[in-house]
Amino acid sequence: MLCGSKEDWQTGQVLRRALNTYGGVQYCGPNTVVGGVKEPSFLLWDCTEVPKMEHMNGILVFKNSFCSQKGKIADGVLPVLDSQNEAAAEILRKSGCIALTCGTAPRDTVSIASLRQDESVVSLQRSVITLSGEVVEPHDFPVHVKKEGGVYPLLAACSVLLLAGVPSAKGYTF
Repeated sequence: MLCGSKEDWQTGQVLRRALNTYGGVQYCGPNTVVGGVKEPSFLLWDCTEVPKMEHMNGILVFKNSFCSQKGKIADGVLPVLDSQNEAAAEILRKSGCIALTCGTAPRDTVSIASLRQDESVVSLQRSVITLSGEVVEPHDFPVHVKKEGGVYPLLAACSVLLLAGVPSAKGYTF
């Protein structure tokens, strides 16, 4: 799930490109449903507020435009947010969830080690557990981008791929 303003398209665009590369994605957004392959590995639901979630596993990515104070994160949902996103952090505090933070600070779970127009190096700073329960240990990996989209969208897309269990040892390209 992707949560934030409809006008905030950059994170969703980068995330869709990454998910299309690694198994295909069906995108459900405001007045839009788009599929790329016959049996996509991913479903990306773009919404403005945290949806009511019961008995489900998944990844919830907060756009930087998220500003709602409504909602509760269900057990089994792994939140991803920019460490500067106070509104998302408040929802997480109310829910008692542990989140994967993205940013440039040493305390962020996923951060940028180096940034160039066509290739960056991303650092996983601490161990994370994937949706399937596998542990991914800290490491750096290259990310080749075909189209620049900003630091947080890049980090959010890498975080989703990591949490989904897409191997990162050789890096990502999207």
